Amino acid sequence: MNMKSVDLQIAVPRTSEAGRMQQDQQQRPLIDQTILAGQNIKASELERKKSQAMEQSAHNKAIKREGNAAADQEKGQAEAEEKQEEREREQAAEHPFKGRHIDLSL
Repeated sequence: MNMKSVDLQIAVPRTSEAGRMQQDQQQRPLIDQTILAGQNIKASELERKKSQAMEQSAHNKAIKREGNAAADQEKGQAEAEEKQEEREREQAAEHPFKGRHIDLSL
């Protein structure tokens, strides 16, 4: 294969480009694996943070429920006491001469 000097002027610089392209093609799978590993690490980190946030929110909800349950129980006791006091007032306010039943039969 005969090459002229003009052909060599074009071919010589292209060989270094071809060498770089070949090296890039050989290294491409390693680079892709590195990129995927980095993405997997980021994804697992996000999942870990999400699960911690969920656990914390679930824990906070449980604490609120326990606190609300205690508060509700106290409110329930207070309401029960008030109702009992109202019943006692109603019973004390009964008229001594009037009856409790109304006879609607004719």
